[in-house]
Amino acid sequence: MHAGALDEFRATLESVARESLTPSDLAQRIDTDGALDPDEMTCELAAAIQSQVWGQGFPEPRFFGRFAVEAQRVVAERHLKLTLAADGRRFSAIRFGSPDPLPASIEAVYRLDLDAYQGGESLQLTLEYVS
Repeated sequence: MHAGALDEFRATLESVARESLTPSDLAQRIDTDGALDPDEMTCELAAAIQSQVWGQGFPEPRFFGRFAVEAQRVVAERHLKLTLAADGRRFSAIRFGSPDPLPASIEAVYRLDLDAYQGGESLQLTLEYVS
């Protein structure tokens, strides 16, 4: 493809995109299923969620919460393993792909997962977004 055809393709693509997309289509947004009470954050709920089929148009549930960061350490050089606390309960959590330390208090979007380790399962929050 020569330069003139490529420029024409870009212009046509941009024109179609401008006609089809709204500003809200271009805004970054994270959808969640709301907040869970810490007492609702259980292995049973995580197992029930994982037993379902999720896909495009029907994403796996994500939740929002505020947590105190009690402990954090880098694992496998690129992930962050954490102990979080909310309303007197502690939770194991992991943040994949970002070993950067977090502040003492965070707001997070997370999934409820089960961490299978040494023959047992425990609840683990998988952090997808943190501020």
